[in-house]
Amino acid sequence: KPPTSQRQAMPVVEFASGFTIGQRVMHQSFGEGVIVNYEGNGEQARVQVHFGNAGSKWLLLNRANLETM
Repeated sequence: KPPTSQRQAMPVVEFASGFTIGQRVMHQSFGEGVIVNYEGNGEQARVQVHFGNAGSKWLLLNRANLETM
């Protein structure tokens, strides 16, 4: 059993949108954040982004206008 202080690297999963979990993004209203979850496809695709000042938000990708960093 490995020591609990070691963490396994999370695989990088790129979604059809081109975004990945763990990717840093910028939002016009909420500022800088990190993608922590993703669900859906096409028009219904959305990401959960944790913003330092605004907490976690679920955003529709086709409306959020996220910029990659």
